[in-house]
Amino acid sequence: MHKVNFGGWFFIFGLICLILCAFGWLSDIVDEATFSGYHTKAVRAGLRLGFILFIISEFMLFFGFFWAFFHAAICPSIEVGSQFPPVGIQTIDPLGFPLFNTFVLIISGFSVTWAHRAVSLGWLKML
Repeated sequence: MHKVNFGGWFFIFGLICLILCAFGWLSDIVDEATFSGYHTKAVRAGLRLGFILFIISEFMLFFGFFWAFFHAAICPSIEVGSQFPPVGIQTIDPLGFPLFNTFVLIISGFSVTWAHRAVSLGWLKML
């Protein structure tokens, strides 16, 4: 969108359309599941299968990323000077910001899991 007339406005329009579509779709899902009662066992099984297929596709995507990285690191090609990382590439210190991000991810996962368990066991009624 750089150097395109009204590129920023197209971006904002697309973002608004995306948000409206997502809100409409999610509100339909909630309406069908709660008020209309359309989520039969077959529909729930289809939703569960769709989610499982989504998780499997994400797994395959990240497996491909890691495979490409390890292949490039273990067996660098002639095009990159037969060394990894290639000449001129400065690597990031893994004990700095990436380690902090890892801790934030682990702590957020722990807190969400704890909150879900608390809701499931009814602990929040005591608060």
